[in-house]
Amino acid sequence: RKGLSAVEYSDLLLRRKEIYETLHPETKAGTSQAAGMNRAKGNNVGCKMHPTSKSFVQDTAEKLGVNPSTIKRQIQTAKNLTTEAKDIIRDTGTKITKKDALKLSRLEPEQQRDAASQLAAGEIKSMGEYHPAPAEEPQPPEPPMPPSVPYSLGDKHYASIEESVADLKNPDKDCSYTPDTLLADIDGFVDTFHKNFAWYNDPFCTVVFPDISLVQFDFVRQRFTTITSAIEDLLNLMERNMNK
Repeated sequence: RKGLSAVEYSDLLLRRKEIYETLHPETKAGTSQAAGMNRAKGNNVGCKMHPTSKSFVQDTAEKLGVNPSTIKRQIQTAKNLTTEAKDIIRDTGTKITKKDALKLSRLEPEQQRDAASQLAAGEIKSMGEYHPAPAEEPQPPEPPMPPSVPYSLGDKHYASIEESVADLKNPDKDCSYTPDTLLADIDGFVDTFHKNFAWYNDPFCTVVFPDISLVQFDFVRQRFTTITSAIEDLLNLMERNMNK
């Protein structure tokens, strides 16, 4: 006779657990815990529940002559393996050990499909050879879109902020500020700041975040506070001197 595969065996135990707990509902984990709490409080619940003396794990482990932890692992395998992973292994007749089936069940669904496919194709012989594809590094956030600018620089049109800033720095032109040129200059500064600041969201930088100490974090926070303080001071100065 043909023996059950690791996946079929774990599914069989899970089905047996469902039947066992249907016949003996008092052995379910939640029900048993509730009964124990009631008995601890002096409530007589035994006559209502007709409790058996053994849980499914205990009963099955004794019948099979194995350790209860073995049964628990098999149930975990059956519950956590995705239907897709089970189908890949079952349909291709892939031989997989109980240990590898348990390891497979602990992966994320997409990784289960990937690992099961590799096992079925013979690309790997065991889960010990499986290496999940590295997760995609998060992309740094895009700088915020600038609002519609409330300034004009006459008839001049620039292809980029850099061109407008270069024009402002032209030594042969009148460099005295007007509200429009001031706003254009600040606009260029803010745009450049966002582009440069986005670097700190790059994986090259974020990889060290877990190693930053609390003292170092507080230092960074204080340094950033000086930026916001300087901005607030400038805005307050600007507001006080506006012709209202």
